[in-house]
Amino acid sequence: MSEKIEKGEIKKGKPSIVPAFSVYHPNHKGNGTAAAFRINPATIKASGFVQLEMAQQLTVGDSDRRVYPTFNWKSRIITRLTPVEAAEIVMCLRGVTESIRDGNGFQHRSDGGSSRITLTHMVQPKSCYQLKVSHETIAGTDRETAIYFTPAEAYALAQGLAGSMARLCFGH
Repeated sequence: MSEKIEKGEIKKGKPSIVPAFSVYHPNHKGNGTAAAFRINPATIKASGFVQLEMAQQLTVGDSDRRVYPTFNWKSRIITRLTPVEAAEIVMCLRGVTESIRDGNGFQHRSDGGSSRITLTHMVQPKSCYQLKVSHETIAGTDRETAIYFTPAEAYALAQGLAGSMARLCFGH
């Protein structure tokens, strides 16, 4: 049972809820995107990280009937960002850099394949930040998704990530 508590699965007999900063951008074409950022603090046994999940829009919805768009979280792309990578994202969102790692982004490799995460400040046609995640499996299957953060969303994300740095690096 202590292993489940360490993983955050059970707290005082109840499943725990891990809060996330989530952004949903559905559109009428059905090709929108959602992104969720979850903070996982450092522990004695593991380094802290930010879990980034991105999902493609699944259904369009119907505002007349109060049916909301849905996203395909079952086929989401999941990646983990180190505290230093989270800091690089904050620097970009705060205008210190125009992109992460001069536009090259982060490269992650695992037994299942490789991922590339990029974040770029865009000024045309309007000011926003583009976060793009592409993943290629060992079998050669490619998936890519992107989301555009408004300045307000970028500000909220930057504040949240910056405020979590002590927990990411040193734990609770």
